[in-house]
Amino acid sequence: MKINKIIVLVVGIVVVTVVASMALSPLQNMRENDAYVSPSTFPVATSSVVESIAVPLDTISDVSMHTSQEFFVVYDANGFLPKTITVKKGDTVVFQNRTGTRVSVASDDHPTHLRYPDFDQYRTDQKGLDVFRFVFTKVGTWGYHDHLNANMVGMVIVTE
Repeated sequence: MKINKIIVLVVGIVVVTVVASMALSPLQNMRENDAYVSPSTFPVATSSVVESIAVPLDTISDVSMHTSQEFFVVYDANGFLPKTITVKKGDTVVFQNRTGTRVSVASDDHPTHLRYPDFDQYRTDQKGLDVFRFVFTKVGTWGYHDHLNANMVGMVIVTE
């Protein structure tokens, strides 16, 4: 019984740490060639209280040590910036439209988007919005483009 309390305490501390890290500046999440978008543009978790979490013992070994992060890509009249971004599986890429026109971010190949069919803004509830958030769950190199202006292209490299 004492081991269960210890496990619950450890998991609770991990959850609080993860939530607290989400409140840190996006600058800490940047990697070389990443674009920075002002944190005032995107909502950020500020605080959370976790009293206890019950986790079955057999699931403890399945807990991943990777904390997912958000990365930002800006799309303006010059195209996507950065053109290539490297993230880990489970990370979110936030595409922000600053073109002043409609945009639809989608995986290659144009016009079918079959290389990563889920990565297609038009097929989500974010259709027509200036911000498109996508969680990359597949490892690989994913070319993408603006479906409405297919010569504007970029690439997301997803690693384990």
